[in-house]
Amino acid sequence: LQTIERFMSMLGEHNKRDALFVLAHHLKMIVNQNLARSLCKCAIAVEPLGLQKLMQQVETVSEGLLRPGPATRLRRGCKICNDSGYRGRVAVHETLMVEENDQLREDFNRWMLAGDFGTATPLEKMAGVDFLRRTDTAQTLLQSGVIDAETALAAVGILRNLETGR
Repeated sequence: LQTIERFMSMLGEHNKRDALFVLAHHLKMIVNQNLARSLCKCAIAVEPLGLQKLMQQVETVSEGLLRPGPATRLRRGCKICNDSGYRGRVAVHETLMVEENDQLREDFNRWMLAGDFGTATPLEKMAGVDFLRRTDTAQTLLQSGVIDAETALAAVGILRNLETGR
């Protein structure tokens, strides 16, 4: 949604209608990504008792959006990661995929030309549009042990230290 608004803000009024028509009829996918710190190989698995506590904390803080799983890992630190526990980055993204459908393209064009993104039907709810949310990506990365719980929370906009509660 922000991608379309940003695109529209770059257009001059004299060619906006033509550009939006072209966009509506050729758009296949929008990917919005943030990079998050990925855990180093030195990260350790969460013990069963610790996992229960972590699950409860994360579910409470995220209001049920995120849930750690058995493969969730905790950062530790080693010489390779300079004792930070993190090494490299991974994309936490949301993706919008638009089906090849003439009626959908026409609806999309009308929606963009109306320019009322607050009250118009959101693109992600239109038939023929698939939307993968950032929370889904963060959840997958958390449960597979690629990122830790705090990184997953930050990736979905919840900035809280699980140890201190702040």
